[in-house]
Amino acid sequence: MSKENTNDTNTAQTAPPAPTEVPTVTTAPVDMEALKEQLRAEIKAEEAQEKASAERNAEMAHRKAMEDAKKDLVTIELFRDATTYVDDVRVIVNGVVYTIKRGVRVQVPRFVAEVIETSARQDNETVNLITAKENEYNSLKDQKIL
Repeated sequence: MSKENTNDTNTAQTAPPAPTEVPTVTTAPVDMEALKEQLRAEIKAEEAQEKASAERNAEMAHRKAMEDAKKDLVTIELFRDATTYVDDVRVIVNGVVYTIKRGVRVQVPRFVAEVIETSARQDNETVNLITAKENEYNSLKDQKIL
């Protein structure tokens, strides 16, 4: 009797576990072209956001640079006479108009002074070129080549 009880107990302990069911995985068919197009659209949207962010950052940096440059002032005085050089000078930089009165010492941002200096230098170069061409023409005319 005790052997039977022992066998029953051992049998119950060593019995294999009941088999578990393995879940079946079903996959829906994937449209690879649609997936590729969706990924392209997502990448394009991210690139557009990055570009917009970079443009905003560049604009902010440009504005800060302009504000800093406006603080760098220099003193200038524009020539004034009674006939030709009487009107105020207007300088426009990035849509901002600076009006400078002639014959008065004024402080302007350095970049405004540079625009005026560049303009004067170009005017001088133009006058020199015209004078040289007139001299060349008159020389040829005197030699009766023209």
